[in-house]
Amino acid sequence: MAYGVVEFNHMSAQKTGQIKAQAEANVGLKTAVSNMLQNGLVLVYDETVDPAVVRVPVDGDSASDLMLHKSAEKLYNKYENELGDFVLDLTGNVLPRMYKLNSGDTYTVTTEILTSGLAFGDLSVGDTLYADVEAANGTITNAADDGAGTSNIAFAKVAKKTTAPNGSDDAIKVVVL
Repeated sequence: MAYGVVEFNHMSAQKTGQIKAQAEANVGLKTAVSNMLQNGLVLVYDETVDPAVVRVPVDGDSASDLMLHKSAEKLYNKYENELGDFVLDLTGNVLPRMYKLNSGDTYTVTTEILTSGLAFGDLSVGDTLYADVEAANGTITNAADDGAGTSNIAFAKVAKKTTAPNGSDDAIKVVVL
């Protein structure tokens, strides 16, 4: 797989309507992800600015500010593509679909969304997951501090090490704190 894939196990946002898709990605996010926004990243839907934007988490944000990006996948050739080939191209007029993360929510996500340098083998069941503020690209880490004094935002734990919906790629089942 080239990009992150998300499979909802239990997301209360689907039932409560805590889904937002009316804001574009801000310039900082577009730059951080090279205009290619993959599913599974943990971002902030910032309504404190006008117009509202989707951006990366920064120092000062809290776990309640975090949302999960999962836009509807489009497969242009069902014989050549799979879910891991989908990425949201931010160069067009697109609006990322963001889901509120509530305590107890569970979802499975492939390891493409992990911070650079963090491998599937580095994670264990029960590890706390953090929105990586230092990486500034919506990825997930298992470090509370990046070593330079920047505090990352704890939001979930690893519930299970598993595989993606295709049955072969590494994935983790996440439970939101």
